Amino acid sequence: MTNLVLNAQKREKLGTSDSRKIRNNNGIPAVVYSKEGNINCYLGTKEFEHEYFKGGIQSRIIELKIGDKVTKVTTKTVDLDPISDRPAHVEFLKCQSADQIKVATKLNFVNKEKSPGIKKGGLLHVVLRRVNLVCSDENSVPQALDIDIGALHIGQKITTANLALPTGSKINGKPGALIASIVGRGKSDDDAASKAAAAAAPTAAAPAAAAKGAPAAKAPAAKK
Repeated sequence: MTNLVLNAQKREKLGTSDSRKIRNNNGIPAVVYSKEGNINCYLGTKEFEHEYFKGGIQSRIIELKIGDKVTKVTTKTVDLDPISDRPAHVEFLKCQSADQIKVATKLNFVNKEKSPGIKKGGLLHVVLRRVNLVCSDENSVPQALDIDIGALHIGQKITTANLALPTGSKINGKPGALIASIVGRGKSDDDAASKAAAAAAPTAAAPAAAAKGAPAAKAPAAKK
């Protein structure tokens, strides 16, 4: 996949008042964190929001054009306005050639309509909608990961250990973290099987008990 290209302008002044001025003029303050020194800049609101609301910007390599210079970055954090819920500030990480690339990849849950657990009235309880990855290079960065829940029953779950990751990428964080599960008031298939077996046991035992308690049949009397 081709890298996303965004335009930015270098900030000449810093501070709250200047940030407010940028936002009032359809801009979003931003910073690029780098070992060589941070770069303070601002983005065009319309251009950034167009990509942000697609939902995959935190898992893309971005070519950030600041003046005549292009810097490859990933999105670290997008701070939202508490009232409008729109981007108010963006933090980027520069992709250093010797470092691994860190991204937050979006998770897509597919085949919900096929899940036996959901068909029985269960609900998909989502804990993680993104997973943090460390990738060896640009080619190993997935834009999104599809999680097939079509075979999940009530009580079953998906963890980060179940993810099929591209070559060169690995989980950045706690291994085996819970991603999602099927929850509901119904019983899992194992519980249902145990309950059915328990209910069938007294029924099977009844004939045996009846036979044990019945008087023994008398042998026919011998003819005189």
